[in-house]
Amino acid sequence: MKFSLRALMIKLKNVSFSVKSGFVKERTILKNISFEVQKGEVYGIAGQSGSGKTTLAKLISGIYTQYEGSIQIQGLKLTDYLKSLKLQILLQNSNELINPIRRIKDIISDGFQNKNDNSLKIVELLKKLKLPDDVIDMKGYQLSGGMQQRVALARILAAEPEIILMDEPYSAQDIEAQTFMKNIIIELNKTKGITFLIISHDLKFLREISSNILILHHGEIIEEGPTEQMLSSPSHEFTKFILSAENYELKQEDFKNFKNSKNNI
Repeated sequence: MKFSLRALMIKLKNVSFSVKSGFVKERTILKNISFEVQKGEVYGIAGQSGSGKTTLAKLISGIYTQYEGSIQIQGLKLTDYLKSLKLQILLQNSNELINPIRRIKDIISDGFQNKNDNSLKIVELLKKLKLPDDVIDMKGYQLSGGMQQRVALARILAAEPEIILMDEPYSAQDIEAQTFMKNIIIELNKTKGITFLIISHDLKFLREISSNILILHHGEIIEEGPTEQMLSSPSHEFTKFILSAENYELKQEDFKNFKNSKNNI
């Protein structure tokens, strides 16, 4: 099944976000962020730690509400769209969604908008996410971190979302879990037409699944465009720097070295 990419799903225009603590000078975290995501698209947002990626995720998900500029989803103001519960979020610490003393069945049930007996649907979700049948009666604390993330995703899918926002979905996962996450994103996008907004420092991962990508650096967009085209022929020195790393992954000290050697970036 193919879904048209012609309908605009998410639109940010000149979005800026600053923080101020006590008498400390106001610090700009995001500056003039503008981009569009089409319906049914997998859109990637990349950048190093501290670039503003997670702040952007919290703005789009409505966790942070004070900002300059405009955020619209399907032509609606963000606050109006969020009431529909059609945007679901899987943040980096997915275990925060998992109450350690609640049964998994009850945790997933919270995602359904109807409060009927959804037992059969829960079993189907567990099967789709390759979780064993006996998980349904277990409690959160009995699951590994990877299993907790899949349960969190099952809860999200129970809401039948139009958009899923993921912040570092590869974080702290082994190769098998990473492959599964990549495949389930591709499957849900193709079969359900779910729009994905995926935030990650892992360009290799984003290159494999996203159709378009933007690069954040010090709270600003430095490059944006079709993923393969942009990553094959990057124009900004910082993007070239990231791509030069083995497997596109760099340690924080590497970024410091880049900053010291490129004072004009």
